[in-house]
Amino acid sequence: MSRATTGRGEQCRSAHLWLSVKEDTLDWHAQDVDGNIWYLGEDTKEYENGVVVSSEGSWEAGVDGAQAGIVRENVEDGQIDLISY
Repeated sequence: MSRATTGRGEQCRSAHLWLSVKEDTLDWHAQDVDGNIWYLGEDTKEYENGVVVSSEGSWEAGVDGAQAGIVRENVEDGQIDLISY
């Protein structure tokens, strides 16, 4: 994980996720003093034949009206995953 600063000025951590050979996504998350985890955006690139063809899914909280979401644990049937809003 690396550190980054969003357009709104928050210090956050970025996670580089390879979702498939066709998409590369870098997510930005930060934790506030109350322990809440915030989802502050993502830099998404879609590839065809090794060339970026789209970054349509990219967004950043505070840019063009985009809002941060909060991440919470979802525990069902013994499974734990993160849900962002």
